[in-house]
Amino acid sequence: MSIEPQNTMETEDRQLPSALVYEPVVRTVDRHNTANHLAIYVLRQWRRSIPKVAFRPRVGYLGSICSIPIDILYEVLKYVHPIDLYHISQANRAFQALLSHPDSSLAWTLASENDPALPKCPPVTPDFPTKMSGLEWAGLLFGRLVCQDCGEGDAPANIPFRRFQCFDCPQSSENDRLVDSVCGTESPIRYTLVRKSQVLQLWESGCTAEADDWYLYSEAEMNAADEAILGYEDAIVRKKPGAKEAYDAYIAKRRAEVDPINEHAATCLRWVEELRECYVKDLKRRELKTIKRARRRFKRLGYHAEDISKATFEIEFEDVRYLNAPRLSNKRWEVIKCRLEPYVIQAKNERRTAIHINARKKNRARAVSEYMKSVPPFSNMGVPSSALRCLRV
Repeated sequence: MSIEPQNTMETEDRQLPSALVYEPVVRTVDRHNTANHLAIYVLRQWRRSIPKVAFRPRVGYLGSICSIPIDILYEVLKYVHPIDLYHISQANRAFQALLSHPDSSLAWTLASENDPALPKCPPVTPDFPTKMSGLEWAGLLFGRLVCQDCGEGDAPANIPFRRFQCFDCPQSSENDRLVDSVCGTESPIRYTLVRKSQVLQLWESGCTAEADDWYLYSEAEMNAADEAILGYEDAIVRKKPGAKEAYDAYIAKRRAEVDPINEHAATCLRWVEELRECYVKDLKRRELKTIKRARRRFKRLGYHAEDISKATFEIEFEDVRYLNAPRLSNKRWEVIKCRLEPYVIQAKNERRTAIHINARKKNRARAVSEYMKSVPPFSNMGVPSSALRCLRV
């Protein structure tokens, strides 16, 4: 059995770029707002881990591997990173169908072992029996940040609820509305019996989404938990036989179903925090490298070496995207130059001011010395030494 295009449409799909998403977005959004920088950094780390002597195939069409048998192709795909499998699935519909098929589960499982730090698929519990496939989980981690409710960009992945949502949609969604936590309620234990929202997002500047902004819960689950708790508490007040045992059993059962999901989300958050620390270190290293290149450019423009070395350069948030470039092109240099040149000019003005002050001090000291030599020594006897020191300053 082999993968062969059946019609012209599939042949054209083979030539589509890897950035194509298989789920159409109704609203057009800026690609900078949909970029998943978490996925970009994971891919960068994976590329760095590959030895330079390893075989690197050239970039081209995928038509050359369409005749490979599926079992052999699955055997090959288990040696790549899950993010590579996700990108392959976005190449065309044939690979999407191939990697979403249940037979590809072993390839996804073995591919995830190539990155032990990568979080596994969410657990399956009796209340949430739907198991995510490897492709769905990879899409949640590495997919474009597009809200599934409104189509806007910059929408992080909400791990416990398995969807991309912007900040405005959780509280206005018609399907599964999320609400804020309310302190001081009659049954605060209900917050431990429902799924807690947890988003994964890494911005280009190295910041992550604040947990306090996404401390949300499912309204339907909260209402169900409230109704059940009130029913058990009413039975306990009426002293019905077995009411306390039934209440404890419900709490234990509900926690056994919800705790694995919340713990899995917390594990994903720790993974993002570890990546963020590495990302910030790399960002600082690239910032120093970019500043070093900028100093060379300023030196070519004729600025004094002392001014360039004393200038304190700061890369602003708008220029962070230029740090990821392998080289400082002329276009990027023109943008960064406008930001950094004032620091060089400030250092030049400070150096010139210091030179002028020192020159004035030397001239004044020379004039005082010549004056003191021109007058008789006995004429200075009545002048205090402190006044002479002031004249020399």
